[in-house]
Amino acid sequence: MTLSNAELLNEYFHQRHQELSVQLTAKKAIFLDTKGWVHLRQAAFGDPTCATWLPVLELLRQLTAFQQIFCPVSFTTVSEVLKQSDDYTREATANLLDELSLGIGFCAPDEQIIIEVDRQARIKTGSPERDLSVWTRTCLTFMRDRLLDMKFSLPEQFPLFEACFNEVWNTPISKFIKNLGHTPTESLTATVARLNSDNEAHRGEIKTFNALLESECIGAARFASRLTHTSVRPHIARKLAASGLSSFLAESPDEELETQAVIAWVVEALQTVEGRLQLPSLFTYAAIHAQIRWMRTQKLRDNDLPDHAQVGQAIGYCDALLLDRATRNVVVAPQIRLDQLYGTRIMTTPEEFSTYLQGLASDT
Repeated sequence: MTLSNAELLNEYFHQRHQELSVQLTAKKAIFLDTKGWVHLRQAAFGDPTCATWLPVLELLRQLTAFQQIFCPVSFTTVSEVLKQSDDYTREATANLLDELSLGIGFCAPDEQIIIEVDRQARIKTGSPERDLSVWTRTCLTFMRDRLLDMKFSLPEQFPLFEACFNEVWNTPISKFIKNLGHTPTESLTATVARLNSDNEAHRGEIKTFNALLESECIGAARFASRLTHTSVRPHIARKLAASGLSSFLAESPDEELETQAVIAWVVEALQTVEGRLQLPSLFTYAAIHAQIRWMRTQKLRDNDLPDHAQVGQAIGYCDALLLDRATRNVVVAPQIRLDQLYGTRIMTTPEEFSTYLQGLASDT
């Protein structure tokens, strides 16, 4: 079977991501929310109000230099830094991202969901397992689509593509942020108001938390179905062919058939512990929203959506998370206990974070 240019280039992306993942095997991944990065930056500036964060910064630098940890950067992290209007503090934050992340971050949120759905589709259809990594170089998270859109005649021009890829791969995120400058994102106020209004309107329908969580899981599955990638399509064809459908029809399922297949697989998976472990970003999205609705009087704030997006990307792949207290309280709520499900340490204060890091340092 002849692969298209896009398929060839995606294979190359996957190969490079997997090589990076192997390099990270012995390191612990520690995720910091945006406030955490700001506190560390201010501590580096000598801000007396952030003096308690200085031991944390020193330990993070030590453990990073000793190749014990890395602090991965998310799409949301970079977007939040770009919103900082002061050039000096924005560039200082960006330099700290490079230093502690080692230039490593998560792939784009949509791509991460596609990877997780592909993993689940392979389980459901008996397709060969494939280890797709969510780790990438942070600059590539933002430039991946542009690389794929470039016109290359493959395989003849593959060396040219590889040179372009390596240029992006090796670009520090601080350089990327400096080139973009102050880039405010669209306000989330209207979206948050709509979600709060919807939650209020359906409050009377809430009977049990499990029913609420199931409803949110269906919503997450529908969202995932809209991101169905060509990588999922062969699994759907395999399943249809096994059910007796002609090979021609099985290899060309219509969009509605693909959508329903993905929704069914994801909803079924999210009812089990194993499936929740396989689909962490989708289950976290569903569980957090269900928990907020269950609290009834709790309302979303503008900062909650990016905070929740970061947790969704990080919690299934990181050893520890530093979050603000409000987000932590949702994540560790008794109904969902996402920290226990994913075996992730959740911290909020510089004191408990410092104690955790000291423990890692003493293990060397």
